Amino acid sequence: MVGAWKRWSGTLALSTEREFERLCLPFLRLFWPSIAQAPPRQHWDQKGIDLLEWSEDDRFPCAVQCKGFVVQQIGADQLRQVLDSIAAFRNSGVKVHTYLIIHNRDGRNEQFRKRVENALEQIILSGQAIRAELWDRQKFLINSSTELEQCISKALQVHAKGLLSYYEGLFLHGSTYLSHVPVREFRLTFKRLEPCTITPHTERRLRTASDLVLSEADTRWTLLTGTFGSGKTTTVLHAAASTSKAPVLIECRTLPSGGHQLNSTSVVLEEGLKSLRILDSFDEADRQVLYEVAGTTFKEMLMSPGPGFALILDGLDEHRYYSQLQGLEALSNQLADLVCPIVLTTRREQLNTMFGDFSAAFSEFSIKFGPKRDARLLELDPWSLRESLALCDLVIDRLDDPSRKRVREFRDLLASGAVDDLYGDLPANPLMLRFILEDVADGGLQARNR
Repeated sequence: MVGAWKRWSGTLALSTEREFERLCLPFLRLFWPSIAQAPPRQHWDQKGIDLLEWSEDDRFPCAVQCKGFVVQQIGADQLRQVLDSIAAFRNSGVKVHTYLIIHNRDGRNEQFRKRVENALEQIILSGQAIRAELWDRQKFLINSSTELEQCISKALQVHAKGLLSYYEGLFLHGSTYLSHVPVREFRLTFKRLEPCTITPHTERRLRTASDLVLSEADTRWTLLTGTFGSGKTTTVLHAAASTSKAPVLIECRTLPSGGHQLNSTSVVLEEGLKSLRILDSFDEADRQVLYEVAGTTFKEMLMSPGPGFALILDGLDEHRYYSQLQGLEALSNQLADLVCPIVLTTRREQLNTMFGDFSAAFSEFSIKFGPKRDARLLELDPWSLRESLALCDLVIDRLDDPSRKRVREFRDLLASGAVDDLYGDLPANPLMLRFILEDVADGGLQARNR
């Protein structure tokens, strides 16, 4: 147990009776969303049930008996209390899918564990429960952490795809995506006590940028840059939606802006998950608890070896704290222990402005991982006429007349170079070209100012 989970382990150990039941509920709702406390010392309590997931069927999804013991060590009296509750449940005839005994002590008392598990086995054999288990405090929290991991993984995939759909919906046929775009690749080398150096690695050429961002590489950090409207966010959204890794795409503008609010790795990840609203289906009281432990769980997930996750922080330049040297330095330190691929995006203008600061900001990164450490820099270049025409063709294929005729007229003028008088160099910018295509499809060719 580490971080917030360790704190909660101590909190549960000190809680008793109804308070222990109440504190267990947020974690149990990861498994059974509508589980609730039964009225004390009444109908359900007399049947060995403290918490119940209600159902109109003849078999309830889950029933739980909580034991918040006051004594530090489990003894004969605590064993008797648990066995009496199991007996009460057996005599009640209530049928459930899962019956749990949860207590606030550890699992070191083997005699206690065996006696209780033998009694629970009889519940399964009688058909009263399909599953009946004893969870001590640590097992309860470990199971909850595992379930929370699965919840986070699924929600991240859904969020990335939903965000992509949102951005696609902002434009006419926004789902038309030009995968091969001009990209240049550089290597950033950070050496202790030396300035950061940038070395060309691949000349400008057409590449599938979304695949390249999360491709296997000998560097763990990737910086993706380009001018405003060059397609940085679109690239990482497509990467997040298509990769076999579980993508963690966090828009920096959604994070708290103050450095005092982002003072540790777990807090940064907790705030990132909050910005994605992945646990907002839970009620407010449960959310507060689950987000607290989610930061620690998420950190452990991103520190685990293997190909599982990729962390994408989109728009460093849109965050007041991380766009400054102090914030970038803090961010590099907070993410240094993570083993997953990390992608940071920022505008080329900001990168050029603060490039000298990267050496200072990543000095701790270099110290932790040896005297030399490399990162990739991927730069999205302005489009040539070929890419602009290719996007026009994709959009034309999806249009009906008269919009198709209007956009085809624009495409012909673009190919001939005659469109420069109307739009200048704007068609070389993917975002501006999207605006132009939508404007032309709606009203035809007209002289526009910038």
